[in-house]
Amino acid sequence: MAWPVVVEVGEKRLNLQTMNLSPIGTKVGLEEPLEVGASAKLHIRPPNGRSLDVEAIVWRADRDGSAFFFIGVEGDDPGTPPAPQIQPASRS
Repeated sequence: MAWPVVVEVGEKRLNLQTMNLSPIGTKVGLEEPLEVGASAKLHIRPPNGRSLDVEAIVWRADRDGSAFFFIGVEGDDPGTPPAPQIQPASRS
């Protein structure tokens, strides 16, 4: 799934595309690999939906790009309990 993504690593701000996207991470195409273990902020922009801003680390550097492991959603407060999930009413 190729979606636009802005990757911020240190002073770099790169406009790229995702190559592979999952709930725990993504891979983006890069000509020059990033340093494994580096912190990053990713701003993923799905074509039909709300953008997703996540904190990540560079998990792996391959010849065709870098893989990121998501470590948090921007704005998350670890002390705040998760929002309750609303279940649809059952039909009897």
